[in-house]
Amino acid sequence: MSELKDDTGRSAASAEERSFGPGVAWRARLGSAGFRMASSVATSEVVPGALRRRMHRLLGLQIGEVGMRSGSRFTGNKVKIGDGSWIHRDVLFDARTASVTVGRNVAVGPGTMFITSTHLIGEAGRRAGQPVAFPIDVGDGCWIGARVLILPGVWRRRRLVLAAGSVVRSDCEPNGLYAGIPARRVRDLQ
Repeated sequence: MSELKDDTGRSAASAEERSFGPGVAWRARLGSAGFRMASSVATSEVVPGALRRRMHRLLGLQIGEVGMRSGSRFTGNKVKIGDGSWIHRDVLFDARTASVTVGRNVAVGPGTMFITSTHLIGEAGRRAGQPVAFPIDVGDGCWIGARVLILPGVWRRRRLVLAAGSVVRSDCEPNGLYAGIPARRVRDLQ
């Protein structure tokens, strides 16, 4: 069987991706349901930000010194977030089968979704075919507006702005403002 690749030629999540981070042992002990419960507690409104970061680190997320509002969801621990970044309320990190990497000094608006998994198109009797996953990588200094949807395999370069409500399904070049469905470059930035 040939290796699965996205439209840019990058490979689907490898075995190395699936064993991401030091929290794998914790996750194995907790199980999937235990991880979701512990992660939900960590993102609760009653948990202070510093404690929230510590709890997520114990679960295996690689989180720098970041600001993080309550309500975000992590489906797995394959998450890296760089120092100086801000994660607003209700952000979804689909990081169970492939990684989500957010660089330094990135602002992520409320309701943003990082989706790493999808399905190949199946046969007529079942169109949702074999599941596949591709990592997402956000470069340093990006600003992601509210309710942006970032689809599997997207690698965004540094210093981008993604307008609220955009759907990003392919890579974006640096120093640009992207907007729309699908997101297109609408302006160059300095």
